[in-house]
Amino acid sequence: MSVLARAKTHFKERLGEELQCLDVPEWSDENGEPTKIYYRSSMSLKQKSICLKWFASDEKDSYAKGIAYQIIFRCRDSEGNRIFKENQLDQILDEIDPDILADIIKRMDEALAISNDEIAGN
Repeated sequence: MSVLARAKTHFKERLGEELQCLDVPEWSDENGEPTKIYYRSSMSLKQKSICLKWFASDEKDSYAKGIAYQIIFRCRDSEGNRIFKENQLDQILDEIDPDILADIIKRMDEALAISNDEIAGN
């Protein structure tokens, strides 16, 4: 098997990993249950590059757009489908509490860091 084939197999396995979940109590449903946000440990290189482009940009609202794109690419439902779409970017930027969005990303990153440490045996 070629190096490319092994790399593609590895990434496919990561994308097939069990979804992780976090609760967002601020977005409770009509029964008072917190919204569950599912996510995986990986994004495609194309998705990561879109986020990094915005974080590195000097354009107005670029950092906010980087966070919004992470939300779009990472937040999933229990079936693994995206719950936000790219055409909702302006709504995410203007109509959702930025502190909650930043907290979601922070909690995802913290959970992934813990998982990676557990895998490494630390």
